[in-house]
Amino acid sequence: MTMHRTLAFVVGLALLGCKKAPPAPELLDLQVFATKFDAQDDDPFKGVSILRLVFESENGTVEKFVHYVPGGEKGIPEIPYGDRIRFTVEGWAQDSDGGLGDLLSRGKSAAFSLQPDVEPISVQVPVSRINRFAYTSTPGELGARETTMSMGRVGHTATRLRDGRVLIVGGASLKTTVTGDFRGIEDLDTITQTAELYDPATGTYQQLQGQSTLSHARAFHTATLLPNGQVLIAGGVTDISGTKQTLPLLQLFDPSTDTFLPPIQSQLNASRAGHTETLLDGEGHVLLSGGFSVDAAGKTSTVGSVEVFERSSSKVVYSQNLNKPRAFHTATKVALGGDQREGVVLIGGEAGDQAVDTAEIFYISPAGFDSTPIKLPSGGRTRHAVAWVPGQGYLYVIGGFKEKARTTVEQRVDFFHVANKAFLDTNFALLNPRGGNIAVALPDNSVLIAGGVVNGQISNSAEVIFERLDLSDPNNPTLKADRQHTGALHVPRVGAVAVPLDNGTFLLLGGYGGGGVSVRSGEYYNPL
Repeated sequence: MTMHRTLAFVVGLALLGCKKAPPAPELLDLQVFATKFDAQDDDPFKGVSILRLVFESENGTVEKFVHYVPGGEKGIPEIPYGDRIRFTVEGWAQDSDGGLGDLLSRGKSAAFSLQPDVEPISVQVPVSRINRFAYTSTPGELGARETTMSMGRVGHTATRLRDGRVLIVGGASLKTTVTGDFRGIEDLDTITQTAELYDPATGTYQQLQGQSTLSHARAFHTATLLPNGQVLIAGGVTDISGTKQTLPLLQLFDPSTDTFLPPIQSQLNASRAGHTETLLDGEGHVLLSGGFSVDAAGKTSTVGSVEVFERSSSKVVYSQNLNKPRAFHTATKVALGGDQREGVVLIGGEAGDQAVDTAEIFYISPAGFDSTPIKLPSGGRTRHAVAWVPGQGYLYVIGGFKEKARTTVEQRVDFFHVANKAFLDTNFALLNPRGGNIAVALPDNSVLIAGGVVNGQISNSAEVIFERLDLSDPNNPTLKADRQHTGALHVPRVGAVAVPLDNGTFLLLGGYGGGGVSVRSGEYYNPL
């Protein structure tokens, strides 16, 4: 049974100048609660003896340690008025000497402002277990309840906006005959033109209505946050008069009004889906590369070009052919080589029925490709994931399928060294081979891998690649990559979307769960 765990806090407010703060309960309602959990081991307060309470603001940081007593009131540090205040609560075990033991759980609020003579505010802080996945949750009368999207989605996008909310756009459901990952338009059932917003501050989803819907249904499109705060939506598969085909259309979402603007008059040179979209600079130039195209007759082909969209003119201002057509590849912007020249590394993908076994580099200035593709040590892979780990200087190429039929999954990890512009030839492997998975770089140089198809089944398993100190030679200790299992997803899913949130957690949304069911739920990972 899920237990209801909500902490009561007595809030102290510091005084600035001669202004007197109103009584705390009238100004700030701080609600710290345990996210919904099923197993008792996921209870964020199990084993917790000490709470660390932290307020961070523009005026500095204050903290306080208190003993945790279930149901007891907790006094917290006095906090100054200001903007972009964050409250963090950490749950620690106690060691044998009465000091801090292991960090067990954490919760961090969205940024908020606290000023005298303003309306009272309410701040929710969901607390979850460290190194585990938690339901997206909100407080309820009988305990925290799980929150979900209005519908299941696969082939959708999720984009974190400047205010911390997440825009979720489009997607589709798959036919009941699909047993693994998406393979082609024959797998699509219904494509949606709906969108919704997830608010981490409340843990809730809001489906957009009326003018706040897309002009066309889209799946396997792309979405990129532009420097002006708008989101560029490009391409995708749609359904026109009962025929599935790809779009050349571009459309903008304006978060200041939470509406989609009319489609941009200038279209892409090629209709495309399963492509990548990469912001190139602070002026709003966006690179769209590869993908697949489906014409009105239902014929599918792989797109062999890139084009650059310029936000200021709302036009495509550059186009060039790829060295190799590719769809469902990855694209990562990094500084390359000894001269730190900025470029976009395109890795793998599929063309026709084959998985692409090369990577290629698009340089931003002057624009153009390296003429020689770079071979992947492990061979071709598609529907894989890439995590950029700046602290190590490597792109981790993780998982994927060895062919478009999605029958053979990849276990080996390829490491692309950005300074040398070359792959390391290693035999480092995942604990589980998988395809259609996610991979995200965590703040401590580790990489989280979750979901996908494992051993022919859609999986909820997760693992972490991390650095460890190898002391086998005491005279030459070295850092080596290792891996271990971590907390499993609550729901098996393939083709989920991962988004970093402002509070340091990583949100996973949607995906396909098998049996024609596109997943509605979201869950987030709370890293150490």
